[in-house]
Amino acid sequence: LDAFFGGGPLSERNYFAGLSVQYTNAIKYDDLDFAVKVDKQERQAAIENTLNGMDALKQALAESAPDAERVVASAKVAKESMQCWFFLVPASDVREAERLFVATRKADADRNGKLSTSELATLEPADAARWRARVALMGD
Repeated sequence: LDAFFGGGPLSERNYFAGLSVQYTNAIKYDDLDFAVKVDKQERQAAIENTLNGMDALKQALAESAPDAERVVASAKVAKESMQCWFFLVPASDVREAERLFVATRKADADRNGKLSTSELATLEPADAARWRARVALMGD
């Protein structure tokens, strides 16, 4: 959790908050403006509650004598909020993200989290295209 929240503006916390916003903004809605606004707010609340729960968990664990009830309650908030966020994501998107994750981890021979040209060449063409699109959007 220290690593997740460390790094100031470049923290993993901010990365995932930004990723959630980008995902939400990429959704193509075919609904009334009010319904779109409510959906976006629900997604934003779910990710913020997740991150706030994780932060509360980090703080609870940092105590010299952590309060078990506070630790469990914070973890529960984070877990339930994350489940809420994923509930709002179509199952097909979750499966596709998991499939790409597995494929790219398998291709990442040097385990540095980045794909070299030779590593990228081991992916199926569709996966390579998705990986390039992810890199273009989020960086290496």
